[in-house]
Amino acid sequence: MILDAATAVFAEKGFDGARVDEIARRAGVNKALIYYYFESKDKILEELMEGIIKDLIEFKEGLAIFTEDINPRQFFDSQILDEILRKYFNFARKHRPLLNIIMTEAMKETASKNVFFQMLNMFVEDNMNRTKMLKGKIMDYESFRISVIFLAYMPMLNFITLGEKWAEYNGVDYATAEDKYLQIFKNLYYNYFLTEIFRIDFD
Repeated sequence: MILDAATAVFAEKGFDGARVDEIARRAGVNKALIYYYFESKDKILEELMEGIIKDLIEFKEGLAIFTEDINPRQFFDSQILDEILRKYFNFARKHRPLLNIIMTEAMKETASKNVFFQMLNMFVEDNMNRTKMLKGKIMDYESFRISVIFLAYMPMLNFITLGEKWAEYNGVDYATAEDKYLQIFKNLYYNYFLTEIFRIDFD
């Protein structure tokens, strides 16, 4: 209850603009109860970030189970890749308010404590493990890491966090825009990642 209220307030006001009084009002509790469980507003945010990291670990484990028996040809089948991309979309959409907060806070935090970068590195690790599972070869690790983060996950997160507002502003149907985005993403995956970043043996 308190964490849900805090997520809503942080997303609306920003972390710096959020007040514990407002979180207490949204949660339907008094401020003293919040301070009983959390020392400060910062501790609330830490709890939220720990929660999304835990959810991400569970998501990765579920995705690993989904893909463990898929061979390379099946993996790059349009329907299978669509389903995998939808799983990523659904995970990010579920956590969209918190992702907005984390992405904003990423510009303020020190490198060693940056939860957003920690999440991105977990996505890179997930892609590396999947490439190994498919008996693929990464051509250049730094190119792989930069490409996965800044050509794949960052644009995807930007679309998920801003896409609906962008569509509304421009009078575009969001569902149509999402389908278009996924098609563009798949084309990038096939035409860039599979030729420049890693090789998959389909034999």
